[in-house]
Amino acid sequence: MPVPRTERTNASPESQRLIYRCAGSLISPRYVLTAAHCVTNLPGPMTLAGVRLGEVDDRTDPDCDLLECADPAQDFLPELVTVHPGYNQPKYRHDLALIRLDRPANITRGCTAGHEATGLSRRVHQAPVGAAVRAQGRGPYRDRLAVSQVVDYVSPICLPDEPKDYTGQKVTVAGWGTTSLGSGGSSAALRWVRLEVVPALECAKLFQTRANVSLGEGQLCAAGKKGQDSCSGDSGGPLMRPEQAPGPAMPRHVLLGLVSFGPTKCGNADVPGVHTVVSTYMGWLLDNIQP
Repeated sequence: MPVPRTERTNASPESQRLIYRCAGSLISPRYVLTAAHCVTNLPGPMTLAGVRLGEVDDRTDPDCDLLECADPAQDFLPELVTVHPGYNQPKYRHDLALIRLDRPANITRGCTAGHEATGLSRRVHQAPVGAAVRAQGRGPYRDRLAVSQVVDYVSPICLPDEPKDYTGQKVTVAGWGTTSLGSGGSSAALRWVRLEVVPALECAKLFQTRANVSLGEGQLCAAGKKGQDSCSGDSGGPLMRPEQAPGPAMPRHVLLGLVSFGPTKCGNADVPGVHTVVSTYMGWLLDNIQP
């Protein structure tokens, strides 16, 4: 049975605890893109309390590698949450939402191929693999590698310029989610996993047969080896791939999809995870992002 990749946690009104629930990606100084199920129909008294950008490891402040330390993490309040109007119609479809931050993020490295995100166009926008950000969130499953380089700190991730067929291509998911089944715990450090895009018809048939879930346009499936997967706490996080922008600039990671849902048991090599395809929704994004 498929389940959204949110972290299963509870908070009581008495405790008012802050719980990181999902992941997201900064796409402009004022907007984070995440999964719709991360910000709608939240359990019990839970509400979207804030967004943190630039975190790498919960255990260290500041976050450092062998050569340098990152700037302090940036915390924001949600000014506006915009959920795709077609979300969950039919079930699991159109699983994306925009969070407008209460002030612009401090961008430590801007776009290198054209456009800063105050005026998004249909061109590619730039950002590094280490720029996955948290919007009440965490990320992936066991047997994945920790992100060791502290680079760029906070930057908007690239957006796709056009739809492409990535079947058979390698992609990357990053986040802070559950690292082993049954532990209920999330990773303190940002981690990533390499997956492969599964043929759309093959994946659609699998989910229709096993779970009576219909997949369609705007959804992409990706799977890894046994024990390598996105998992609870990864929802809304980036599925990305490096692509070469026009000119001499180095390849930068493009946001291809958002972690949406997958099998109940993470890390099943026979059942891929499902992601919302960002290029399908570029028109909606451009219509709903303001300076």
